[in-house]
Amino acid sequence: MEDQYLEDKNEQSPHIKMLFPQKCPTDSGDAPAQDKVMDSEETSQLESNDSRTHQQLTKEQIEEMLAEILANIKEKRSQDLQILADVKKEIMSQAEKACEMIERYTYHMHEVKGKALDAEVNKLLAVLEKIKSLDSELEQSKCSLNNLCQDIKIP
Repeated sequence: MEDQYLEDKNEQSPHIKMLFPQKCPTDSGDAPAQDKVMDSEETSQLESNDSRTHQQLTKEQIEEMLAEILANIKEKRSQDLQILADVKKEIMSQAEKACEMIERYTYHMHEVKGKALDAEVNKLLAVLEKIKSLDSELEQSKCSLNNLCQDIKIP
């Protein structure tokens, strides 16, 4: 039972494997594992099994770490994209607000300047009307003067 617990722990972490080394295999269950002396064949077999187990654990650990790293990268990229989307949204919101302010200011300026322009245009139209009126009066004066000159020339 304890051996099974140790094997399970060894598969989970290499640090636990160092803390709980595997016991030597026994031929019979009567002698404790520490008291049994192993021959060279058993030792090489144990080293071979231990080496494969260690390689297998290392491979599993590497795969697990790689999967974890890739998951972290994926999560970070997802977070980066979310941050980018949030920043873009905020920039677009600020740009929209700025455009609305510029638009309101432009309409206000058109209104203010339009009133001043209308006043100046009205003044100009009044001056042009006065010029037209004076021009018409001048023409009448010319005609009257011309008629007077012709009346004076007739002897």
